[in-house]
Amino acid sequence: YWQATDVGDKIEENPALYSSVWLDPRREPQPLISEGLESPVGLAMDHARHGLYVADPQALKIYRYIVTATSTGLMVGEAVQAVSNFQARWVAVDGQGDVYFSDELGNRILRVSARQVLDGDTTGAEVVFPTGATSQSSVSAPGGLASDNFHVYWANKEVGTMMAR
Repeated sequence: YWQATDVGDKIEENPALYSSVWLDPRREPQPLISEGLESPVGLAMDHARHGLYVADPQALKIYRYIVTATSTGLMVGEAVQAVSNFQARWVAVDGQGDVYFSDELGNRILRVSARQVLDGDTTGAEVVFPTGATSQSSVSAPGGLASDNFHVYWANKEVGTMMAR
C-alpha cells in the first residue's frame, strides 16, 4: 500500500489516465491473500514472471502466487509450493527467477533455481552461503534478504552487519 499527496487530484483531473481503482490512494487497502497462510513473514515479487513469493515459516513453506492486475485491483492465483520443509523467514528473487531464502536457525542462505520452481521440485534447495570458502560468521541469523540481479544481500541480526555476495 502506498500513499501520495497529489495523486488523488490527478485522478480527478484525468480519470482516463488513472483508469484502475487500485491506483487510487484514497481507496482502503484490501487483502490480496486472505486464507491458506499460517504466519506469513517475508515476501518478494518476481516482476518478470508475475510471481509473488510468500515465506510462511510456521508452515515450513514458501508459496508462489501468480499476480494479475485487473481494472478493479490485483488478483492472485492458487498457491503453489515453491519451497517446503524449511523455516524460511525472508525471501528474494533474482532476474533469472532463482529464489533465495534464509534459514535463521541454521545460519544459511539457500537457493532454489527457477527451473526447480517450474518443475515443482520443492525440496532440492542448495546452500549458497556459507560455502566451504566462506567463513561461518558471514551468515549469522540472517534477517532481511534482497537481490539486485547481480548480488544477494542480507542482514546479520546477531552481529549487526550487512553482507553482499
